[in-house]
Amino acid sequence: MPGFWAPLGGMTFEGYEIRHGDTQPTAPVRDAPRLHSVLAENRGWQIGQTLALYPHGLFENSAVMRALFGRETPTLEDTLNGLADFVEAHFAKNSLMSLV
Repeated sequence: MPGFWAPLGGMTFEGYEIRHGDTQPTAPVRDAPRLHSVLAENRGWQIGQTLALYPHGLFENSAVMRALFGRETPTLEDTLNGLADFVEAHFAKNSLMSLV
């Protein structure tokens, strides 16, 4: 993969898919010569700096985050757990539920 996503070339990661059916363009793809598949079975595409993937979980992988940003970074799960800890520490018990 060229550009920003180049460090991910050849990398493997665990993910999951949430989709049903097949994706088809609704209009002519003017940039088709620059559009190329980046995952098996057409599960990912890149055009320029835009990367589109069907599998979810890319940013939940610490090796992927390290490859992209050059150092350890919190994963999405780490960030959400931190947010949950903050809410638990700073909000009155059941205050969020009272807003529902």
